[in-house]
Amino acid sequence: SPDACSAGMCGGKPKCDDSNSCTTDSCDTKTGKCTHTKTKDDTACGGGKVCKQGVCTSSSGPAGKPPGSACFDGSKFEQLIGKGQSGSADGDPANATFKNPKGIVTSGMKALYVADTYNSTIRKVSLDGGAGPVASTIAGNGKTGYKDGSALAAQFNLPLDIAVDSKGVLYIADTHNNRIRTLSANGQTVSTYIDSGLKKPHGVAIDSNDILYIADTENHRITRVDTKKAGPASMSLLAGSTPGYFNGTAITSKFNAPKGIAVDVKGDVYVADTGNHRIRKVQVATATVSTIAGGLAGD
Repeated sequence: SPDACSAGMCGGKPKCDDSNSCTTDSCDTKTGKCTHTKTKDDTACGGGKVCKQGVCTSSSGPAGKPPGSACFDGSKFEQLIGKGQSGSADGDPANATFKNPKGIVTSGMKALYVADTYNSTIRKVSLDGGAGPVASTIAGNGKTGYKDGSALAAQFNLPLDIAVDSKGVLYIADTHNNRIRTLSANGQTVSTYIDSGLKKPHGVAIDSNDILYIADTENHRITRVDTKKAGPASMSLLAGSTPGYFNGTAITSKFNAPKGIAVDVKGDVYVADTGNHRIRKVQVATATVSTIAGGLAGD
């Protein structure tokens, strides 16, 4: 047997050899059994690869999987993509660059979408290829401005966040244009979805019913938009009034420059109430606001 010792001895070149460059093979002469000890992670194993949990694999991906198939192996975080330098290059993990990316959203297990803020572009990181993640620019020409139309000719002004609905339409917080923009599901067209009433919107999130929630930062409120409707009737105030801090009913509650926003499976909305150093919850069914964490600034 290739996994046992002959008469308690390994006999020349070990029969214990499992042909794995990421294990150290040895024979226990007392039991006649082989052992295969994993070598230290990040040990070179040839072809520009390194060992990860006993498997020779790419240095940019988790053990035993192509880079991009996962970014967490249960014990530590792994770098997914980006060489750590400011830039706008597309490509694989070793070559792709970003410039102060702020917002990110997943679309199933196939892709990440990134608001590449200081490039004023929207980037896609494909995850379904066997070779690993690949970054591409899908909207924005890299010039700061305001322009709808063909995706790669469009212009944004420091977009900060991004969300995706059930049809694959991307909603972009085009923060310094004070607008919400969309990228069509086919990836071809950028349009203005909300062009008035917002002031430096930082965060966007979409629930399972395609209701869009906006952290309308400098208006100190949370806005609700039913994306299945058109026109002014689609947009309404969810929570917030004047700047400050106050819990209670949604329309009398107060926020101070809310920036981050998320929605759970029940449809409740969570807000990073930045200026108040708190995490707030808007319970949509009861139209009430509460504080769930935070208080004075600190760590």
